[in-house]
Amino acid sequence: MADARELQYGVDFDTSGAGNSIDGLLALIGALEQQFGAAELGAQNLGANIVSACQSGRAGLDGLTSALRGASDASDEAGGGIRNAGDAARRMGGRLRDAGENADDL
Repeated sequence: MADARELQYGVDFDTSGAGNSIDGLLALIGALEQQFGAAELGAQNLGANIVSACQSGRAGLDGLTSALRGASDASDEAGGGIRNAGDAARRMGGRLRDAGENADDL
């Protein structure tokens, strides 16, 4: 009988330590879930910021494109005005030459 008691009580399975370990693991899992949630939220915010930056960049480039088209149109108009001024100067030069020739005839 003494041997049976010794066997029964001599072998000790300390389950209180296992319970503490499980509680610790559950706490770590909870902390990891919170960190994953924060990382997911951070990634969503990053994605939203990237989309916003791309939209702002696109709007800026659209404005630049519009301004460049306006500048191109204005330069086309200026070129036409310069051509017209050149034509007028040639006509005036021809008339002055004709007037000079007529003055010589007098």
